[in-house]
Amino acid sequence: MKKFLFPMLLLIALTACAAPLEIISPDIPASAATPEPTPKPSSAPELEPTPEPTPEPTPEPPPPPVLLQFAGDVLLHSRLIKSAAIGNDKYDFSPHFTEIAKYITGDLSIVNIEMPIDVFGNNQNLSTYPRFNAPFEILEAVSGAGFNFFVNANNHSVDKGWDGLAATLENFRKLNIDSTGTLVEDGDNFFIKEINGITFGIIAYTDSLNGLDSLIPSEKRGFAVNVFSGLQGAERIAGDIGRCRAAGAEFIIVSLHWGVEYVNAPSETQKQIARFLIDSGADVIMGNHAHCVQPIELYESEDGRNGFIMYSLGNFFADQNDMETPIRKTQYGMLVNVTVERDESDKPVITHSDFIPTFIYRYSDRTTPTRVNYKLLPSGEFLDNEDFFVTKADFDRNREAYEHLKKIVSIG
Repeated sequence: MKKFLFPMLLLIALTACAAPLEIISPDIPASAATPEPTPKPSSAPELEPTPEPTPEPTPEPPPPPVLLQFAGDVLLHSRLIKSAAIGNDKYDFSPHFTEIAKYITGDLSIVNIEMPIDVFGNNQNLSTYPRFNAPFEILEAVSGAGFNFFVNANNHSVDKGWDGLAATLENFRKLNIDSTGTLVEDGDNFFIKEINGITFGIIAYTDSLNGLDSLIPSEKRGFAVNVFSGLQGAERIAGDIGRCRAAGAEFIIVSLHWGVEYVNAPSETQKQIARFLIDSGADVIMGNHAHCVQPIELYESEDGRNGFIMYSLGNFFADQNDMETPIRKTQYGMLVNVTVERDESDKPVITHSDFIPTFIYRYSDRTTPTRVNYKLLPSGEFLDNEDFFVTKADFDRNREAYEHLKKIVSIG
């Protein structure tokens, strides 16, 4: 409990002394008596002014809490790229994010960029599955929507080889967006960032490069992409967590690109790895790659900390509509909010968490039925707004997204 000190006002009471009464002798007539001269009153001492009490300094208010936000995979297939074309090899993806952008307000908002970006310059030779190369403007749209940190250790990191990896990082830097997961020079494979008086560490790893490791020059394979495999590989990540702590991080986020695609539950091995990393000093596990959401787990570490494990955030912005039926769960994702602030012992801890179900809405406008459009929606906001959707089926799918997320994910 904070103690507030109030200045004490000291009141000094001064008592006036009366002059002694004159005594008349009874043996001498009063008229003959020679009165003693009345002594002059002594000069009163000059009093120093009472000093003003020194006010206690006003305590500095504590720094505001830090809002962390986490989103899943951004992966552009051909229909998404075509939907943003505006001619002359230029694209505009910003309209796709207009509905979700107002919710992306984190001090640290992290998203997985799961593809090389504009490898050859000027949006030339773009490509999609199985080896991606996406237009530069997707980065402008994602950062413009509010994301300020990218992780990009994933199974498509080296789809375009070493040059693709280097070009992607350079494109991040053009927008002044920090990232971790890949490197062009050997060095610390984690990122440290101070926010509101708390120092955060971010580490990103992938469990696969789709067999394209050979596209990285042999002398660079040790640092180009953070890669791990199974429980044994988790030991390497634990070592990075220790180095990140030693470098000053107080709160550590680990992004893991891992697991089996298109399933709504993690494997037992994933659970073991996540809990091991929390016990090793991580505070948050940010999972991606499954292209659909998986549960969130609160796990108490061996040293009493509360670890926050997101096994899979699902697709944040992608088009895999045809991958899953009857529930196209690849279009249902989430934006997770985590609040961090210092506790009474001055340690940063999680004080609140929640999530926003999202729906990647694909539709054809009535005026241009041959053109496919997209909107990334906070699905709960549109549960009662049927007029927003082109068809009743679209409206129903948005509600399905919301209900699906509620069923799979809970925090508590």
